[in-house]
Amino acid sequence: MADSSLQRISYVEETTPGETPEEQFQAVRFTGGSFPHTTDTTRSEEVRPDGQRGQMVRTNVSAAPDINIELSASTFDDFIEGVMRSDWSGELDLSGDDVTATDNDDGTGKFESSTEIDLSQITVGQWIHVSGFESNDANGWFKVTAAEEDSVTVAPAPADDSNNDSNSISITGQYIRNGTEEHTYTLQRDFGDLEDKVEVIKGCRANQFDLSIDYGEIVTGTISFEGLRKELTEGYAGDGSEPEDAPGTEVFNAVDHVRAIFTDADGQMSPVGVDVTSVSIALDQNARRQNAIGVLGAAGISHGSLDATGSLSMYLDADTWSYLQRYVDFEKFALALVFDDGQHGYVIEFPRIALTDEPGNVPGPDDDVMLEFDIAAEPGDVGGENKTIQICKR
Repeated sequence: MADSSLQRISYVEETTPGETPEEQFQAVRFTGGSFPHTTDTTRSEEVRPDGQRGQMVRTNVSAAPDINIELSASTFDDFIEGVMRSDWSGELDLSGDDVTATDNDDGTGKFESSTEIDLSQITVGQWIHVSGFESNDANGWFKVTAAEEDSVTVAPAPADDSNNDSNSISITGQYIRNGTEEHTYTLQRDFGDLEDKVEVIKGCRANQFDLSIDYGEIVTGTISFEGLRKELTEGYAGDGSEPEDAPGTEVFNAVDHVRAIFTDADGQMSPVGVDVTSVSIALDQNARRQNAIGVLGAAGISHGSLDATGSLSMYLDADTWSYLQRYVDFEKFALALVFDDGQHGYVIEFPRIALTDEPGNVPGPDDDVMLEFDIAAEPGDVGGENKTIQICKR
């Protein structure tokens, strides 16, 4: 009998939708999920003189796998491209020992380099990660609001650091913003105790991506796909080789690795400064199956429009009262979450969200009064582009 602890899911990105390239698959980390083959049937209405029903007829099949995950760096970057319908930007990797940090005293700051680094390479709107300064508050994640050859303006403001010790300062980052490009994957599942027994689903489009961030917990989520159909094969798909191992990066948790939650204040990103108990994110590309006569399974799969929703919970106090005011006034603002394990990190940013519901629960005695908002994102300005979501990484 197959042991669930010995199963493996792997993938390869397709060049032509529905056609598996002759390449090695990449294993993916997961905690569970589904790898279904759904059969649609109907019963013949033929009248039989022997008092029995007519035959059962297969009318179509479908496959919509999903993978439950614990968020970790590098592991799901290809699938993020799929659900964002876009590509990661080129990797930014700048360093020099003449970089200084300045607090402008208005919520913004600057990083400047007189000779060594051309800072105009940095894209306005992206988040960058800075490291190497003596002052810890000059290091970390910053959003770029302007870029010139010798300086970048960022928010939140870094601490002043003249870098008189001439440390090598590193500025890194990549970003992806939602778009309309299509990525498809072949997924396969194999079993360590069943030799040459492999399930394959081709033409998978990443359709939904959910994350849950709760205090005291690992950051978990689900990536859901729409695929064409399931096939059973004898041996690995692709080039026939065993899949490459998944990255071994640390899983993120909501205590050590959620470094900051930012909102905008007067147009500048700044830490929320309140105690948040949970955040959830749900991206949905509203994929639809396209069926045709003579085709078993879907003839194609097309994405729709992006929905980005979620929730935000916090204790009610004098500081969080301002969020209740934003909800009552239907004031829209930006929200960004920062995950970082000290070596890798992500910023997930919604440039414009609305708080769409707050139930106003009245608890009984000896309990905390909470604010529990539903949130919905809409297109907002990201470096001069109108985008619903931006994800940056280092």
